[in-house]
Amino acid sequence: LGVRLACLAYTDDRPGAVKQLAGARDAIATIAGGADKAQQPLSCILADLGYTVDRLFSHTSIGRNAPYDTQGFIAHDDSNIVLAYRGTTGPIDMMTSLFYSVVPFDPFGDEAKPISATRAVLWRLKPSVLRRKRARRTRCARSWGNVHRGFFDAFMSSVRDIEEVIMPQLQAHRAKRLVIAGHSLGGALAHAALAYFLKAHDFSVSPHSLLMVSCGSPRLGDVHFRRWVRCEVEALRGIGKCSAARLVHQCDGIPNLPPGRMSYAHATPMTFLSHTGDLVLEKAVNRSPERFARYFSDHCPNIYLTSLERATPAHRDIVILEGASPLWDSASEGCEFACSPRSLDDFMVDARQDEEISGGSAPTAWRSRRGCRVC
Repeated sequence: LGVRLACLAYTDDRPGAVKQLAGARDAIATIAGGADKAQQPLSCILADLGYTVDRLFSHTSIGRNAPYDTQGFIAHDDSNIVLAYRGTTGPIDMMTSLFYSVVPFDPFGDEAKPISATRAVLWRLKPSVLRRKRARRTRCARSWGNVHRGFFDAFMSSVRDIEEVIMPQLQAHRAKRLVIAGHSLGGALAHAALAYFLKAHDFSVSPHSLLMVSCGSPRLGDVHFRRWVRCEVEALRGIGKCSAARLVHQCDGIPNLPPGRMSYAHATPMTFLSHTGDLVLEKAVNRSPERFARYFSDHCPNIYLTSLERATPAHRDIVILEGASPLWDSASEGCEFACSPRSLDDFMVDARQDEEISGGSAPTAWRSRRGCRVC
């Protein structure tokens, strides 16, 4: 469901808008039931799927702050509330991705002061003692961590739509599932929306539940943001109220951006998706020349949809909804902290850096990663 919604976010209510799409055109035709039906406005496609559209939003800005061109839709049916973000489609979206400076994730406070990408890199190169002192400063708003400035500004443009449309629906007593989805840039915005709802609504006492599915998402925040999000998600997962799946296709290279050396880390565990429909949690991808040849082709929304449809429904539910893997064993506990398709040596370097940032208090599971037969 999440992958289908992420693909549908690429079109809109303009008749024939799907003709302008490349990677998502075939996926939308598959979802709509044919190329002819895919030419319909998005509202009609969603209506055929049983959804009522609440709002189609589009926000564009090119000014002093990071430029953004955020689109998506909000819809609902009898059991779900849907928030889907569109991925990268034009030069403004690419400019958004290039704003590597970081800001505290504080969507409920004043505008955050950015920290330049250069300062972020230099901070990582300082001795561990200075890094620990810097980490103790109040750079992380309310201990929620720092996030990518471009992605944060793009997400914040949609907060008004969330407050006006989704939050009133979450006040109802009838239990529904809030589904957040996005591909590429939209996946980063979906992660930001996940973090937003974790603070804006108390799902532990609410009858509603939360599901976030991203495809080929770039990194959004730093290790502090990652720890906070994973702690919140795991607490809600334990009572059956939250699931978060970050799908990464076999050779997709976009999840490696922004570079981890610039203090960025993925907020949710990776679910590796192969061409044959195999789903494995936190699988390390083979760094062969073939992988780099398919660096961008495997990022296509249609590739994600067709590969995921090859997986059996039961397998999809186990891996995505329950966060378990058939290849998981007791030796691999803690591997949820791996955050990109990369080698084990790369992970151990990042784990040591995270440990230095935290003052030597990194979880033991991070240091016992060498016992994992999955990765």
